[in-house]
Amino acid sequence: MSFQADDWLPHALIRLSSLEPDRYEQFVSDLKRALPEAYGELVGMAKEAGKLDPDLAERMKVATLNLEAEELVVKDERGVARIIDSQVAVWEIVRAFRKLGSVSALKESYGGLSERELRTALAYYGQNPDEISTQIAKYEELRKARDAYPHLAVTEGLPPTL
Repeated sequence: MSFQADDWLPHALIRLSSLEPDRYEQFVSDLKRALPEAYGELVGMAKEAGKLDPDLAERMKVATLNLEAEELVVKDERGVARIIDSQVAVWEIVRAFRKLGSVSALKESYGGLSERELRTALAYYGQNPDEISTQIAKYEELRKARDAYPHLAVTEGLPPTL
């Protein structure tokens, strides 16, 4: 498509927002769900152009991450949140992130997961910090018990991924 052919789109969206606000809201919602990264880019561009309040832009980006978390994270039969296609537990990703300190280092450790999946796991943690922190704490306690008593089979209360 040439630039001229694309010129109509912003005007059509503005018109749709004023004439049929419900349809416009549905369009934006569909865009967020289908292309969250592109939507986030648009939010950033609007913020840079001074068309969007920086605080509102940040809330919009967080809301987009929350939508991704709803789509990419599922709970297994034991209630453990996992990345949908990989079966990696969110608590494991968050624990690794705490140790590694960056998404790029996390990406090296979890080469089978995309950056989007890793960021989604971190967003899920942001929405559910108590749930994930509790799972990490249980793991750490049992790991200490295993280290202290290596001859005993310490498994009770262990998070299901181990």
